Amino acid sequence: MELQANMAHTDHQWFTDKTIVDRIQYWRQTDSHEPAFIFRSSNGRFTLSRGDVLDLSSRFASRLTKGGLKPGEVVCIALPNTPERIVVEFGVHLAGGVSMNGQILREDGCDLAESINSVRCKILISDIERSDSAWGLLQKHFTILESGKDLLKVTSDFVKDLEIVQLCRIQRHSEGFLAGLRSEQLFVYDRTKPTDLATIFTTSGSSGYTKLVKQSHRNILNSGYMFSICTHLSAPDKIYHSSPLGWAGGYPAHFLYTGCTRILVDAGAGPITDFASLIWNAVNEEDVSVFNAVPIHVELLYQQAKKKGFDRPPFKKIITGGQPIKRANLCALGFLADSLQIVYGATELGYIASLNVGIDSVAVFRDFTVGYPLPGVQLKVDCESTTALHNESRGEVLVKSPTLCMGYAGDEPIPITDGWFRTGDIGYMNKDGSVAVEGRSSDAIMHGSYVLYPTWMEKVLMACPGVQQVAIVPVPHQVMHHEICACVQPQAGAETTTEDVIMFCRKELALAQTSTLNVVPKYVVFFEAFPLTSTGKLDRKKLSAEATSKLS
Repeated sequence: MELQANMAHTDHQWFTDKTIVDRIQYWRQTDSHEPAFIFRSSNGRFTLSRGDVLDLSSRFASRLTKGGLKPGEVVCIALPNTPERIVVEFGVHLAGGVSMNGQILREDGCDLAESINSVRCKILISDIERSDSAWGLLQKHFTILESGKDLLKVTSDFVKDLEIVQLCRIQRHSEGFLAGLRSEQLFVYDRTKPTDLATIFTTSGSSGYTKLVKQSHRNILNSGYMFSICTHLSAPDKIYHSSPLGWAGGYPAHFLYTGCTRILVDAGAGPITDFASLIWNAVNEEDVSVFNAVPIHVELLYQQAKKKGFDRPPFKKIITGGQPIKRANLCALGFLADSLQIVYGATELGYIASLNVGIDSVAVFRDFTVGYPLPGVQLKVDCESTTALHNESRGEVLVKSPTLCMGYAGDEPIPITDGWFRTGDIGYMNKDGSVAVEGRSSDAIMHGSYVLYPTWMEKVLMACPGVQQVAIVPVPHQVMHHEICACVQPQAGAETTTEDVIMFCRKELALAQTSTLNVVPKYVVFFEAFPLTSTGKLDRKKLSAEATSKLS
């Protein structure tokens, strides 16, 4: 039996002359009361209709404009997945501004400060309710020049271009951020062009500081188009999709294309004590038809369904990706759904390839296969061998795509050779023309949907008392692909324990993260000496194998 990619796309068109602003207005004019985003928490639900999205976002755009934001200026949004995040994100676009995801991995917030400086960001929008919010971490570096209700004018030598901090009260009552927008006027900047910079996405960097990827309005809309055609997503669907809104894969591009209703976990409505039950309740009570999640969350729902009994119709489709996929990741097929769509993409490129796997083709699924190139995409594997590409010779995956990003913020060049983007992924072409992706070409660790470059984490851990030498390596995990392991050579006479190392990491790294973003090592393994290559360098592959053996 041959695996087939689900690629019916003849009735769709690329966006050439539309912007995010156009699509927000379009859906307001098309059944404005239809739910656009439903946020679920243990305290209930909060709905933004299509009309709410335009109304509240345009009022926030008015506030930004009155605060001095000019078209093309960057606004850093350091908010979790909440209704406020949607309103702020789209409000920045409606004001003619550029949104940037305010991702934090370092406990002192220095990585966020680096991002703000690199794009000369003028405005920061931060949650005010948590001590570990962006403003909570950075405020010690600022002098407040003027203070209004939830709006600060600031100055700092540490973050030089930042002038305004908008504090966002994530509260669903009369004192909250959303309620406060009702007094603002409506405003829409109507001169945005499709080729204008819209959003700066975050992705992992080898230095531990976030890479900032610039994408235009046109590319974001076309990413929504490509996602929708490969998954057959349409307006009547209700899709559970709780990836971070500031990531390329979590940005609401598919809403802009299809108008479908998206269900998310509300990260601002209090602590989540039972994430599995929260997902279970959301998909059942909201009548979700499409479940889009990283493999670890598919596994969570699958285990809940087996435990509680799945007494609702199966999903039309499960969508997953973000990491190498093995047959073990397909266990929900035949139970939660009869069809699973694997989607492969990159922040710099959008969606690249996809594969539809049905219950009758699981047995012939080959581990790591991500599918066939999407419309307009060219894909090849750069093998050292001169033989044909379809002989499963491994090499770096190279891509040409119409949704290639506008570049990185800063001076770093896009990794392109003769027009081909170098993904940094290692893979091979199957004989049927599909591509398989096994992992990264570097020492990077693929921890779920997050790529961790170990050298910066090693520098952090070298400051841990009692540590002489440290190496961060991957160890296999059935669902996450890799789990993170710290290999430690202790100092002579030191009595450093596993708990000492993990607690040190927790103090240095931001912990208000999803399970895939939290890069605190799960395991610590002690060594008297590390294995070396013939040239005297650390043999990371052998060290990983030895750590895996010690843990088994």
